[in-house]
Amino acid sequence: MSEFARFVSKITIVTLTYNNHQDLGACIKSVSTQNISEEYEVEYLIVDDGSEEFDFQYVNSLCESLKVPYRIIVNEKNMGTVASFNGAINVSSGDIIIPLSADDVFYDAHVVNDIANEFNARKSLILTGFRVPNLEATSLVKLPGLNQVALFSDQKRLLNYLVVKGNCISGACTSYHKNVFTDIGLFDENYRLLEDRPFYIKALLHGKHIDFFDRNIIRFGVNGVSNIPNQTVRSDLKKLYLSILTTYNFSFFDKRYFIYNFPMDRSNKIKFYNDFLYPEQYAIFIIKQVLSFFKSKNRNVVG
Repeated sequence: MSEFARFVSKITIVTLTYNNHQDLGACIKSVSTQNISEEYEVEYLIVDDGSEEFDFQYVNSLCESLKVPYRIIVNEKNMGTVASFNGAINVSSGDIIIPLSADDVFYDAHVVNDIANEFNARKSLILTGFRVPNLEATSLVKLPGLNQVALFSDQKRLLNYLVVKGNCISGACTSYHKNVFTDIGLFDENYRLLEDRPFYIKALLHGKHIDFFDRNIIRFGVNGVSNIPNQTVRSDLKKLYLSILTTYNFSFFDKRYFIYNFPMDRSNKIKFYNDFLYPEQYAIFIIKQVLSFFKSKNRNVVG
């Protein structure tokens, strides 16, 4: 694929909503205040996934402050986050897709322009960065942590972490060049809410690089549907874990770690059974709990 084909000249910002359009005020305002170079065309798509009471006129009135063309798309029925995001990508005209969750805002007024410049400078296919808690979530920390950021310098280690340990890449602050979807397909609609981690694993397995942009991208909220444990999220995770178990080439100890820490059934009976089958993993768990206890105690003493 030529470098010219990856050149970014148009940007699509996508916000997905589902029963939370009332949270869009700050989100839309953060789009309207972006300082974007005239060399870039920009479009903004708001896609509602069949909310019970989506107020089109209200959302449209919020969009009057925008300095870029926008479209409000309302799905006839609830399709799930994954299918809804794919639908937005299919109707978008940008070279890159920048997501912005309904309860998030861009970190500052230059984020979108900086993301586009970074895609052009690095010819990236997938680009992610830091997410910072909003002012109401001061107990949370900036993510990912520095140890996780170091993984991006070794894509094999990054893949292994995503498979074995969990997701260290926030979909809320990860942008995509359209070429990556052309090359490996869209998000997997076997999942309803879990689009990011399965896609990152697929991309890395196909040799697609995920770049880390050392920049704060968003201030995030904590009320997104994927942040709230529910049966659909658990079902998506079970599908992912089963897929990983049947397709990924684990090392011996990585597989034991994975099975112990991500059981399909988290009942006490299964946990006791796993403690018996994987004693070294149980020992590691206990050590971590003890260390965490003493760290917490030391912090309280210092405080």
